[in-house]
Amino acid sequence: MFLWIVCNDRVMTNVKRMRRHLTTNSICPLCSAPVEDANHLLRLCATALSVWVALVKQEKLQAFITMDMKAWIAMNLSNAKEFLDKLRTRTFSLVTSPGWLNVNSDGARHKESRLVSYGGVVRDHDGEWKMEFTKFIGICSVLEAEMWGCCVQGKWGGNQLIVEVGSVEAIETLKAAESGRSRVTLVNHVAELMKQN
Repeated sequence: MFLWIVCNDRVMTNVKRMRRHLTTNSICPLCSAPVEDANHLLRLCATALSVWVALVKQEKLQAFITMDMKAWIAMNLSNAKEFLDKLRTRTFSLVTSPGWLNVNSDGARHKESRLVSYGGVVRDHDGEWKMEFTKFIGICSVLEAEMWGCCVQGKWGGNQLIVEVGSVEAIETLKAAESGRSRVTLVNHVAELMKQN
């Protein structure tokens, strides 16, 4: 949202306030520069610039200061996308064989209402997104929410799945269910699904 505000020249600076007759001067209150516009506020003000000097590489600082604000934001968003794509590929390339899917699921419970839901993401062997899922369950334990998240594998028939769960308790419960029957039907159901895979 903030980047949209910056790109659409909607940052409420003293220049904008003066145009709207909300102030009588456009002076920067931080450094007393005569004009506080978005470029000054976000990049050229001594206070802001001291932050950028610490963050931006020395060889790129001049380009950063003189580059058009929208072009700079677009360039950084592009760089961020490349970085995130590389990070995502490294993070989700746990599955190496074609035909396998990686399911990351997690359950959550609201502390006061005790309402529970689960969700997750499914990626292929290249780490590419296939789908995400969420489901509201109602009132139950967090462990049950984790187990429901594991049940998504039934929807992906024909594919081998690696299901990653963020709960040690869920993993221990499933390990115990492998050695004998659990009294919880949902745990038995997930254990049966694991055997099919």
